[in-house]
Amino acid sequence: MDSKRQAPAEERFLVSTIYRGSRPDEACGHLYVVDPEGGVESACPVPPPPHLHREPNPRGGIRGGRGLAADGDTVYVANGAAVLHFDRSWRRLAEISHPWCGNVHDIAAHDDRLWVCSTANDALAAFDAAGRLTDLVDLRPAASLAGDRSRFAAAADYRDPAGYVPAESDLLHANGIGFDADGAPVVTLGRVEAAAPDRPRRGMIARADGRGAPVPVADGAAVPIHNVVPLADGAVLTLDTGAGALRILRPGGTAAASLTLAPPAPHGFLRGLCPAGGDRLLVGERNRLLVVDLSTAQIVRTLTLCASSREAVYAIAPLPAGFDPLPPCLTTVG
Repeated sequence: MDSKRQAPAEERFLVSTIYRGSRPDEACGHLYVVDPEGGVESACPVPPPPHLHREPNPRGGIRGGRGLAADGDTVYVANGAAVLHFDRSWRRLAEISHPWCGNVHDIAAHDDRLWVCSTANDALAAFDAAGRLTDLVDLRPAASLAGDRSRFAAAADYRDPAGYVPAESDLLHANGIGFDADGAPVVTLGRVEAAAPDRPRRGMIARADGRGAPVPVADGAAVPIHNVVPLADGAVLTLDTGAGALRILRPGGTAAASLTLAPPAPHGFLRGLCPAGGDRLLVGERNRLLVVDLSTAQIVRTLTLCASSREAVYAIAPLPAGFDPLPPCLTTVG
């Protein structure tokens, strides 16, 4: 991989986690500030979504921290229902949410807009700088499934697990967002429900606008694939969580390389992927961060974030310079 095409080296990174099976009196996930050379510098709980008490999934659902995005000297931190905007002192500048944007997964700041994977209704939401919903992309056509705009009815509230019909939702498990060299959004469709009973579920990468055929990554995907990192040369990185492998896809969807980093799920669990300078990547694996050198195809360092095996990395993002240590809680609105 050409190191000139990668993000510059960052000193510190922000990591979000999900605490599986958390009880009402426990944190449902955490944020960590991490120096890949020195380990965890600070940590605090992720603010929980307001309707967590109605989540029927006893392990995951809308629990925990979700996508992360740096934007200038601020950062965005998602939970399962909203995206919170913070300055360098960890003062909350805004809370961004909409009823049609729920079970939030990955997020990205791009072209003065915040892009959010709304996994509950198989959509990609875009918000302007004022937090107004400006676009809602139906992702089902990108997976060659029939689109159905009726699920964006005014009465639906996808932030609340009781606000929609689960059987008609999350057919794609859209969980990752990136942008290709042309600026087009590229999404991870983690586990696409089969159009016919005799066809397997598939994990795939697709352009959000539906142009071009989706690229299959994993057939018979019992566990969703995660993350998408488009590179300037047209290659794409993604995590085949079920197989415990990093996949490198070349233009046209050809698999250029595959690097096994963990046992297949559920014994291992890869999720969270971020360039870390040169040929190095940070990859989440259960409650650990793996520092991976692509030039040698080796894990060069492993950082344990916490002692609990119930906690698992969700997202990793570079932290802009000058941020204070995380406070004990993130509750103050500036």
